[in-house]
Amino acid sequence: MGTWGAGPFDNDDAGDWAFDFEGADAATGLTRLRDALDLGAPGEAVEAPEGAEAVAAAAVVGWLADPGSIPESGYGEDAAGWVRSAGVSADADLKAAARAALERVRSEDSELAELWDETDDSSWGQSLDEIAARLR
Repeated sequence: MGTWGAGPFDNDDAGDWAFDFEGADAATGLTRLRDALDLGAPGEAVEAPEGAEAVAAAAVVGWLADPGSIPESGYGEDAAGWVRSAGVSADADLKAAARAALERVRSEDSELAELWDETDDSSWGQSLDEIAARLR
């Protein structure tokens, strides 16, 4: 799974996704967020890499809503730098897309949720709860 922790950037897929924010302008960054949050229709399988990117994107939308919530971590630093410099905010539609993506990643159609369920570790769910709280 390439995962070393429950945080939104504590896996290879999310780290790689965040790296692509380096040098991105506001429009490019917003497109990256929307693309990562689009997990297809309900009932379609969500593969682990796409789920990890969606969780990371939801975290970034939460940072847009509350820049003070950006943690001190090198794993999502390129995305965090974009949030600090892009001068954009999270509108209601973007927050709704992030909340919907989190719900899909938690669903029975999600490979990522299935993998975390096998661990009996509740920290991943708690991390998603913290992201969701910033999106309200």
